[in-house]
Amino acid sequence: MPRPAGFVPDWVEGGGRGSFLPSWAKGGASSSAGGGSGPSLLFKGGSLVLPDQGIIEADLLTRGDTIEALGRNLPTEGAKLIDTRGKLLIPGVVDPHVHLGIFGGFREELASETRSAALNGVTTLGLFYGSMEPYLKTLEATIGEVDRLASADLFLNLAIFTREQVEEIPIYASRFGITSFKLYLCGVPGIFPGADDAFALDVMEAVAKLGEGALLCVHAENEALADRASAAAMLQRPKGLDPASWASSRPSYIEEEAIRRAAFLGKTAGVKLYFVHVSSSEGLQAIRELKHEGREIRAETTSPYLTLEPGSSDDSRTLMVPPLRGGEDRLALWRGLKEGLLDSIGTDHTPLDSSQKRLGSLYPEAGFGYPAVGTHLPSLVDSALRNGFPLDALVRKMCQAPAEIFGIYPRKGSLLPGSDADIVMLDLQKRELVTPERAGSRSDFALHEGEMLRGWPCLVVKGGIPLDSSSAPRGRYLRRRLDNR
Repeated sequence: MPRPAGFVPDWVEGGGRGSFLPSWAKGGASSSAGGGSGPSLLFKGGSLVLPDQGIIEADLLTRGDTIEALGRNLPTEGAKLIDTRGKLLIPGVVDPHVHLGIFGGFREELASETRSAALNGVTTLGLFYGSMEPYLKTLEATIGEVDRLASADLFLNLAIFTREQVEEIPIYASRFGITSFKLYLCGVPGIFPGADDAFALDVMEAVAKLGEGALLCVHAENEALADRASAAAMLQRPKGLDPASWASSRPSYIEEEAIRRAAFLGKTAGVKLYFVHVSSSEGLQAIRELKHEGREIRAETTSPYLTLEPGSSDDSRTLMVPPLRGGEDRLALWRGLKEGLLDSIGTDHTPLDSSQKRLGSLYPEAGFGYPAVGTHLPSLVDSALRNGFPLDALVRKMCQAPAEIFGIYPRKGSLLPGSDADIVMLDLQKRELVTPERAGSRSDFALHEGEMLRGWPCLVVKGGIPLDSSSAPRGRYLRRRLDNR
């Protein structure tokens, strides 16, 4: 098979270890606990999805918890052979945006939701961790729980709500390797408070002082305008709002204005910004204009925004903040991915059960949040295949880009030698029914429930270990450095 145009590396032809290995991987050492020793896996006969290169035929060899080599005709001695004929290999997915412990116990959800993620191809998670208490009281214990209970690897994004937390930001970075933080310009009713502009600027300046490797994630909605619009909608519909009318009660200009305001404040402070869960074509237009001005910003959307329409009046599964809009907004978000305006895809996974969600009810009785990490990969792959979106571009947005943005690449989000052996095998000919059991969350309902989707993993390898339904994969906490090495 001829190499795709522009595909340069000779190691694919020769099958040897490349000279391009990152410094931490030279000599066969792994960045993960356990090193490069241990059993090997040889994935043979299939294809690899490599961002910017396309889909290429190649074998892949792991040693211990590290990817050892890519190439053709790799030696099989001492390796367990995995037949990948007709299959695709992608890196373990990196979901940069999940919440745990909001509607259930943190330890319980840490165990259940990271297992749901790992078994469904999401091997690394960015956990948005929020509290009104100083984090120095709890971080050491929280990280210990991650290392003890998680099935996927986790990094932390700390939400900043108080002046005391602002003062502690340098310690979060130096002591715990936390380099990304979150600011809510608009609160989530009953869950998180929002910040005024003065506090927002203080947080931005504190994060900027950490240096180039620090990042501030922003929930961008105008809180006062959101309250105004929601109150007006309730006057029109006093019995409550279904997902479609909830979306119209938080018009897109609320998101657009907040993105522009945050970018202005961010420029003043000199901080790198990452806009989470961009949901609208108007918000995307603001991102477009800011990027064309050369602003140093990144933007994320989510798999539910890309793959779902708002539910009917008796289906509150998709009720969320910001609202799921569907229609032209959903199509615009796919165009934004293709144009490079949207950099990454998360889930905003917030697990809860049907009684907590109050399924079938209207807002304000029905609650916010949904389980999404277990259906993240198949929902995106299926939609991409149906819409002609290139799989290598999708893998960049799901795997490589979030790893780069949050300072864990090339350890994560890559199939290159030296990276962690987190590997997902896909059979695009196979469709599976979406059920809560298949998604594996503690939630007793699922997004896309009842649909037949392509893109479920037929094998997940986490840290060099193949997983199955009886596996107990081990996750670990990922410390990061401000210099991103």
